Order: sequence, then C-alpha cells, then structure tokens
Amino acid sequence: MSAPSVRSVSKDVILYVPGRVIPALMQAVTILVLTALFAPAEIGRYDLTFRFALFLSTFTILWLNMAILRFYPAYQTRGMEQAFFGVMGRLKYIGIAAGLIAGGLVYAIGPEALCGSYRDLILAGLCVFVAYSLYETGMAVLRAKRMPGTYSIASAANSIVRLPVAVGIIVWLHTGISGMLWAMALVYVVVHALVMRRHVGRPDLCFGPEESAIQKEVLWYGLPICLTQLLNFFILNSDRFLLKVLQDDAQVGLYAVATNLVDQPMTLVLQTFTLAVFPSVAAAWETGGRGPAEELVRGVTRLFFLVCLPLMVFLSVLADPLFKVLARGESYHAYVAAPWVALAALFYGLSYFASFGLHLSKKTYLLTIMTILALGVNGVLNYFVIPHYGFVGAAIVRIVSNIVLVGAVAAVGHRDFHWRLPWLSTARILIAACVSGACMLSMARILPVNIISLCLLFCIAGMGYAVLLLILREVPWSDVRDLRRWLKLP
Repeated sequence: MSAPSVRSVSKDVILYVPGRVIPALMQAVTILVLTALFAPAEIGRYDLTFRFALFLSTFTILWLNMAILRFYPAYQTRGMEQAFFGVMGRLKYIGIAAGLIAGGLVYAIGPEALCGSYRDLILAGLCVFVAYSLYETGMAVLRAKRMPGTYSIASAANSIVRLPVAVGIIVWLHTGISGMLWAMALVYVVVHALVMRRHVGRPDLCFGPEESAIQKEVLWYGLPICLTQLLNFFILNSDRFLLKVLQDDAQVGLYAVATNLVDQPMTLVLQTFTLAVFPSVAAAWETGGRGPAEELVRGVTRLFFLVCLPLMVFLSVLADPLFKVLARGESYHAYVAAPWVALAALFYGLSYFASFGLHLSKKTYLLTIMTILALGVNGVLNYFVIPHYGFVGAAIVRIVSNIVLVGAVAAVGHRDFHWRLPWLSTARILIAACVSGACMLSMARILPVNIISLCLLFCIAGMGYAVLLLILREVPWSDVRDLRRWLKLP
C-alpha cells in the first residue's frame, strides 16, 4: 500500500465537501428559524442542553473515533479488522451506559446555578447523547475506511431532514424549544440505522486473547485522548456555562448565535480537512515513516490556509449585513463578536495540525498537559473578563487560549514531528484574502442588505481571491489544469 499524497488527500477533501457544505447551509437556515421563533434566552437553554449532550459524548465515546482512525490501518494490514471493530463496539456500549448514568445524576442532583434553567430539557438531551454517539462512531468507521462519498451522503441527509422534522414537532406537538432536541435524536438514529449499519456492520463482541491485546493498546492510547478531548470541549464550551453563571441565558443565546453563524462555517471547513487528513497521515506514517508524513501535513496546512484565511476575512467584514439577514430580533446584536469568533476558530484549527506529532508518536499525555495549560488560561481570563464584557469578552479570551494551545502543542511535539508552516504561502494567501475582503466591504456599503446581495458579494470576493492567488503565483496554472482534468471539465 503506497503512502497517501497531498493530491490524494485533496481528492478526499473534495468528496467530503458536500457533507460539510450542506450542514453549514442548513445551520444558517436553522439559526434563521430559531431566532424567528424563540428569544435569545430560549436559544441559550437549547444550546446549553446540546452542549451538555456533547460533553457526555466527549467524555465517554468520542475518544474512540481517534482510536479507530489511528489503529484501523495497522489492524487492517494484519488481517485483524473484525477483532478490532469488536473491541470498538464493546467499548462504545460501555461508554454509552456510563454517559447515561452520569447524565441521570446531573438531572437529579445537578446544581441549580449551573443547570436549573434547562433541567427540563436534560432528558431530551440524554436521548441526543445516545443517538449522537451511535452516529459518530459509525461515521468514524467510514472515515477510517476512506469512504468520503458515503460519509457525505449520510451527513447531508442528516442535516437536511433534521430542521423540517424539528419544525413539525414544535408546531404540531407544541413542544417548544425541546422539539429541536427530539428531532436531532430521532434523525441521528434513523440515519445510523439506514446508512451506517449497512457499511459498518454489527460488531462481534466476543472477547479472546487477540481482543484483549487490542483493547489494552487502544485504552493506553485513548484514555489520554479522552481527557484531552474533554479539556478541548471545555476550551470550546466552558465560556457558555460561565456566561450562564456570571451573566444570564440571554448572553448564552447571543453567543450561540454568533458561534453558529461564524464559528460553525469555520469549524465545518476544518472538519472537512480532518475527515480526510488524519487517516491519510496515519497511513503515511505507517507505510513511509516520518518524512512523508511531515511533507503531507505541510502541504495540507497550506490547503487549510487557502480555504480558511479568506473565509475568516469574509465572515468578519460582512458580519453586520450577515446577521441582519440571518438573525432576527435581539439576536442581531451578536454580530459584534463575529470577527473575534472567526479568528479564534482559525487558531483552533491550527492546533489540530500542531498535535499530529503527539498523536503519531503516541505521546498523547503531553497533549493532555498542554491542553490543561490552555484551559487554565481560558478559565482564569473568562472569570475576570465575562462579568465586564459578556459574550464579546468570551470570544476574545478564546483567541488567547487557542494561541497558547497551538504554541504549546507545537513546541512539545517538535522533537518527534516537525510541523513546518508554509510562511511564504501564508503571506500570499493573507494578502489575497485581505484585498478581496476590502473590496467586498466597499461593495457591501452600496448594495441593499438581503440574501441575494450576500451571495453576490461572496461570489465576487471568491472569484477575486482566486484571481489574486493566480497573480501572486500561489496557485500555479498547472494545478488549475489538473483540477479541470480531475473534474473532467473541457
């Protein structure tokens, strides 16, 4: 088996695009519907409940996804695929049971200051936790098997169906904001049953010497990852709970609107890369060693900047008209945090690439320590900033903690894996993005504020950005010809 190249990863990324773009568009529509139907305080209750379900899943299940991606190539090569998935299935069901017990305890005895306002939504949140855990582990298997087309179909179907089902439940059953959670759980389960089980299959839970050895290796690798992912969850979400305690549900709702309209598009682009990149990097490491893996990561980092830097600039300069169109009522005021949220998302994406050395060298305990450092910075700064600056302050603090995370992880992993940033490419990309963003802002001041104008501005800015990349020779014409040939365009 040959080591994956930047070009093969790029093809996988393109195949993952529909499964990321469609959810991003549906997320924007969802925000439009939510802000039209509910006040920021209700949106805040919904967001806190969903984050609680994500916390349970992060704590008990999602570390398995990294283990599946890390070890599947090795066990497939050894012909031990069935035994490997049997161990993963066993650990998945144990994790779901542990999460339900923990969630039940929070529902029964959780502190009023922290979860009192959304306690009535926690049971629906527990259903989301179970459904999401089943769905995500199945999707991780599709990624490990490098089936981007199937992944995109499942992801797109999930996002398209969920909102109509939620609106139907809210309108016909008069459930209020909880209808969003019930619809989410229902659609996750249905997509898992229809798509995942066909391609993933039912795991064999029989346990023998082979399975015992696999479980030991997975747990040794995965338990530090579990703690690290939990800490990453707190870096990304603890500000919401601090906003609730130090401010109110309305501040949480405004922050949720800002992150969903700005952070989510950035995160979905990052996820598109992560879906394709880590399985390929792990395969390159196993087949070719450190050199090919480092070169692959450097090339993919450049691709990440090519997409995410202009997206960050465009979302920042168009924040005001974007929120006027897609957010209703008081939720519009969340636009002031948009530039900070976008920049924080960019640095968080870079932390993913910086962590490859620790993942591949299996020194995930160092990743845990560095994440604790970043979380400490996040928590201390938020404690002092949020009471004075609310959700905008929380967004600024997230930038600082993410910068600390990138620097710390890259520094401790440098001995085992050299993550080389493409500085010259980054400078060219930033120049092209800023010039395009400035032109976009100038045009936005003379155009009416509506969805058509927004689409037109993004299209014009995107084309201008592409032309500038060609002028600056960041993207050679040979790449354009290769892309046309791969897409079979004349």
